[in-house]
Amino acid sequence: RDLRKLGLSAIRGVAFSAAGPTKIEYTFVNDTTIEATVPDVRAGMSFIDVVAGGGNARSKGFLVQAK
Repeated sequence: RDLRKLGLSAIRGVAFSAAGPTKIEYTFVNDTTIEATVPDVRAGMSFIDVVAGGGNARSKGFLVQAK
């Protein structure tokens, strides 16, 4: 989903599916960019979810490798 249509200035949260309920620190940069700190997560497939005033967006799946 096009993040510009979400109204990023009204972000309510960012989540990594592999991190469970862990609070994710993030910074709104501009209408097309969010910077988020990746938490310690378990290895495996994950997604990034952005919750904003205009709806939610989910990234394509990506592989988190073990340390």
